[in-house]
Amino acid sequence: SLVSTAVGLLQDIAGNSRGVIVEIDKHIPLVSGLGGDSSDAATVLRGLNWFWELKLSPEELCQLAAQLGSDVAFFLHGGTALIEGRGELVTPLPALPHHWVVLVMPAVPRITGKTKQLYSSLQTAHYTDGWITQRLGEKLKEGNALTPSSLYNAFENVAFSSYAGLNAIWEQVAMAGADSIHLAGSGPAIFTLLNNRDRAEELHHRFQAEGRQSYLAETIDRSGDK
Repeated sequence: SLVSTAVGLLQDIAGNSRGVIVEIDKHIPLVSGLGGDSSDAATVLRGLNWFWELKLSPEELCQLAAQLGSDVAFFLHGGTALIEGRGELVTPLPALPHHWVVLVMPAVPRITGKTKQLYSSLQTAHYTDGWITQRLGEKLKEGNALTPSSLYNAFENVAFSSYAGLNAIWEQVAMAGADSIHLAGSGPAIFTLLNNRDRAEELHHRFQAEGRQSYLAETIDRSGDK
């Protein structure tokens, strides 16, 4: 896992073989497109930098994060951010307006090396010139509300052909009342954003009653506040 690799990187920097016991207690679905392994690795980098008194700067930690994965640097910062380059360039943005999030983990076969496989399936036409991301950043800076067209994930162009059965599940979730469904990262988790808590809870409980693996969450800002 990336956790043990992160520990190894810091052991090399410390110049010794100090050990550490890392206990992971998480409640998000595994291999879902939510960056679970990457966030664990980022937490280890920050935690052991403090625990072992290595005194590495944020810039030095970001360099280590880039060796672990393209999205590890983001989790060193947290919050809403613009990610550029290979993931190592992180520019903080104003917090996303508060939303309730209903997340569904589809019961589809797992894919070995899914992110690499989905990337290899993308074609040039699936990418934009960046204007959607630029517009989203401007909306956040201006304090404007998000619209369904504000979010774009190029992987949605190839996810249905990569995950067997995802299309049918996506349609079933939409028919249950979820508006503007999106793929989380490289998937297969899908989510919808809602402004109303009662509506979010209703949708979440409906999915659970249907036997779906559903999660109810809410967005927070960088300080941990809503």
